Amino acid sequence: MEKRRGPPPCQSKAGCSNPAKIRKAKDGAQLCGPCFSKSFEDDVHETIINNNLFKVCDVILVSKNRSWGRETPVAEGPTTKTTVT
Repeated sequence: MEKRRGPPPCQSKAGCSNPAKIRKAKDGAQLCGPCFSKSFEDDVHETIINNNLFKVCDVILVSKNRSWGRETPVAEGPTTKTTVT
């Protein structure tokens, strides 16, 4: 009888040893939840900077939506209002 394997370890560059739970579509990396969130935030930040999406003093609203794939016309969940500096 074969022994069932557990999830692979997290492949973050930070050297995390947590079990991976999410495969990142962009590069195929298998990451734990906290490392996936950090990697996603880094990707968003890089896109904003590289494409000059905001100007200094712009006010933006950031929302984490848990719509599970449904299109949702309004922001749900925790929101943060911030000014670009």
